Amino acid sequence: MSAHELPAHARGVPAPLALARCSIELAIQPRLAGIKHLNRLEQVLARAECDARGQADAWMADAEGFVIATTMRNLFFIDADGEWYTPRLARAGIIGATRQRLWRKLEQAGRRVSERDIRPSDLSGCSASVACNSVGGVVAISHLDGRALDQSESAAEYARSLLNELDTRATQRSESNDKAGSGD
Repeated sequence: MSAHELPAHARGVPAPLALARCSIELAIQPRLAGIKHLNRLEQVLARAECDARGQADAWMADAEGFVIATTMRNLFFIDADGEWYTPRLARAGIIGATRQRLWRKLEQAGRRVSERDIRPSDLSGCSASVACNSVGGVVAISHLDGRALDQSESAAEYARSLLNELDTRATQRSESNDKAGSGD
């Protein structure tokens, strides 16, 4: 076992990302879709493409052209009516823990959240987008294929506040359980 420092993108508030489509497509394999497993060769190739382009990340589609995720994060989009939606991951992709936590917190806050099959052309009406994972948290998407998403930073701040509220309550419960179990 070895210990490593967290990557720079995992410390503090991450800088907004400008995403372009990655040329590497995710294979469609419904039996593995949603599961985090060790066969992530497509993401390794996609990360190499990002490095060659000098980009921090890129968005990926599956072999049928549906938007799935970034090379290492789940995606959420917000439409003009304020509804949050995320790609359906029945054919490819990983159902991340932070995606699930954020979805639950959005619903608890009274927001409409859905999972959809999303074509790139469907994103012309989105007003904001965020990406998330367990290491880096929630990050704003400033541009999607060159189109500015001006409301993404406020959406990311809102999402981070919901997740921080959840983390704070969990820490408080853990501390109270520790005190109760210590006999103090």
